[in-house]
Amino acid sequence: MDKKIEIDEKAIIASFLPDADNEVGAHTLPTKLSETTEPTISTVETQPVADSDSTRRTVKQRKSDLDEYRRLYMSIPRIEDRKPVFVSRQTRDRLDRIVRLLGERGMSVSGLIENIALHHLATYEADIEHWRKM
Repeated sequence: MDKKIEIDEKAIIASFLPDADNEVGAHTLPTKLSETTEPTISTVETQPVADSDSTRRTVKQRKSDLDEYRRLYMSIPRIEDRKPVFVSRQTRDRLDRIVRLLGERGMSVSGLIENIALHHLATYEADIEHWRKM
């Protein structure tokens, strides 16, 4: 007799949603578990685990990485012809937190998104042109 544990999916999903008492990213475990004799199949999305190289980085290397990140993404861009771009509230909150922690006075989420988009376009410019011609 195989017994499987059925997990309350709604409780799991709710545990990942931010609420008034919970910061974004803070998770609680669901409390409702029930036993069943029916076999169940479920999929679970997991976050990537940091590889061992990231834990072996020296303070100097991490500081260098932070300086590079700030250079690429936290410089205050001049946006002359602004257009609206929509992101989810959760994404906006996460980006806003990054800007507050790492950005200088005058840096905004719009500036961060502009820098990310420009870096992406510069990185993949040749590939995008090649794919366009396919």
